[in-house]
This record gives sequence, C-alpha cells and structure tokens, in this order.
Amino acid sequence: MRIALVGTALVTYSFLRLTLEHLFLDLWGPRPHMMEQGTPVEAASDGGDRVYVVSMQGTPGVHASNQERLDDFLAKWKEKCGLTATKQTMFEHCPGIHDPRRGYGLTISFLLCLQRAKDLGEKVAFVFEDDARLLDDTLCDKNSRAEYLSGLPDNAFLTFLGGHTWKYPKNTTGSFSPLSPQPFRETLSSYGCPGGEKVAFVFEDDARLLDVTLCDKNSRAEYLSGLPDNVFLTFLGGHRFKYPKNTTGSFSPLSPQPFRETSRSFGTYGFAVPQHSLDILIETIKDDLLYGQRKKDDTHLNHKYLTVEKNWYLSAQKHNLKMYAANPLLVWHQGGYSNT
Repeated sequence: MRIALVGTALVTYSFLRLTLEHLFLDLWGPRPHMMEQGTPVEAASDGGDRVYVVSMQGTPGVHASNQERLDDFLAKWKEKCGLTATKQTMFEHCPGIHDPRRGYGLTISFLLCLQRAKDLGEKVAFVFEDDARLLDDTLCDKNSRAEYLSGLPDNAFLTFLGGHTWKYPKNTTGSFSPLSPQPFRETLSSYGCPGGEKVAFVFEDDARLLDVTLCDKNSRAEYLSGLPDNVFLTFLGGHRFKYPKNTTGSFSPLSPQPFRETSRSFGTYGFAVPQHSLDILIETIKDDLLYGQRKKDDTHLNHKYLTVEKNWYLSAQKHNLKMYAANPLLVWHQGGYSNT
C-alpha cells in the first residue's frame, strides 16, 4: 500500500515538473491567460518581484467553485493595491493538484512553487493559496515587500503571513519568551473600530476571532499583561495600519519587530520562505509525500492525510530554526468552498 501511495505522489510531481514546467500569468487581459515559460525574462528577484499562487483553476475534474478563484485572487489584489503597484508584481500560477487525501494535493503544489523559487534563485519566496486576501498594502509592491522582510530574523525557517490557532513559546518563568516580540505594536493610523472593570473589550457584531487568544478570561488577562503602561487603547483588528519610524527611516525602537516567534499554528494560505530555508522545506515536503504525516517524535503516522504546518514546525526545530508570524497578520482567508 505504501509503495503505491509513494509512487502516485512521485509520479504526479515528476509529470508536472517535466511536462507542465511552470506558468506565468498576464494580469491585464479580461481574464488571466498563460504565457509560455521564458516570457517575461526569467531572473531571480530580491524578494519582491514575484508572487506564487496555488490554484486549481484550470485543473481538470475539480469542484466547479475553483473555476474563477485565481481570477478572484488577482482581482482582489488589484483592488487592494491599485494598478501601478500590482504591475510591479509577477504572478506565477502553481497548478493545483487533485488528490482525494486531505493535504496531499496542496503539498505537491507547494513543492512546485518552492522548487521553482529555488531554480530561480529567489531570496524570498512568497506563496499564497488562491483564497488568501491582503489585510493592508504592506505586500503590494516589490519595494514594500523587500522593506518588510529586511527585518526578518536570520534564524527564520519561514514566516506565516496569515493563519489561526496560534501558540507562542514561553520561557521557564511562564511569561512570553524574550525571543518572541511583544504582542503589541505601536501604530500611527489605521481603519476599523476597536475591539479592545480594568479593560473593556469591545467588538462590532461582524468581528471574528482569528485564534483562541481571547476565548477565556485567563487567556485574555495573560495576553493583556504585556500591554504597555502608556497605551491609550489597542486595536484587536483593523487594516491599513501605519507604523512609526525613527529619524533614520527604520522601524521605531518603540515599535516591536513585525515578526513574532510561534510554536504552533494552522493555515498555509500565505507565507514567505527565505532562500536559506528553501532546500530544507523542499526536502521536508518530499519526505512528507514519501512517508506520510509525522508525529511529535518525528516518526511517521500514516498516508491518509497531511497537516503540513505541524511537519514544518518539526523540521524547523530539527534544524535549529524558528517559525515566525507576521505581527500583525497581513493576510486573511476568504470563506467558501475548501479543497482541503
């Protein structure tokens, strides 16, 4: 049974690599169309020019809801970022793979994206699922993406740009680890009303929790224990945030770094992988496809499903690297039909 499953995964991956190679997207027609490899000129970007999008649009035999999802991703990006900024980005389609086992098709697609990024010598690979949506304009153009990632710690395995059900590392005293930036970031401007006796939590009725941080009184109290004394209020959600900078033009020392170390999360709909992690992540994914889902002790569990986030955290720990999340998150996940 294992041989058959391994053979299926590898044959699918090899077939896609050898026959489809990779596809470019032209955003400016009435509908995105595919251009042959080599047009435009292939050149490694500095972590800004290129964005990889996993989508089943165009994949035979998939659910009908996939027919317009890549179009929607590009339209929403253009709506958020504007025409000029969007034109600075080269969008590449990583073909979505249909596999009845949960997580396997998506994992093969990630492998295609990351192998392509490695082949091009990308310094950073930005990967999105086609139902990811930008929360603000931080990632809209190559210059802002490069500036944002300039603060990524050297020990980063990857950084999640969105996700949910976060767990953060703590030190031996039980408080937040000093390796994990404080969970509050100073802002100069934003849009969206505040969501939060000693502290009043206020929500509008269309607000939704991203994770379990605010679910009970103890976790809310622990979270707010790190709130600075000079705070007026803290936004729990919002968009179009603007952050203070110091006189040199870099992020203010009063503003925590825009990356927060994490020890667990779910959601792979937006992430960025630095060049030094590409080989490790590619080999991790190949190992997952060959041997199946792993347990905490790094032994393999089964071939019925893949929860790639768990495997990526294990791989980062194995290589003495850290997993980070954008702080605040930059990408959200649009509801609707899920292929995984």
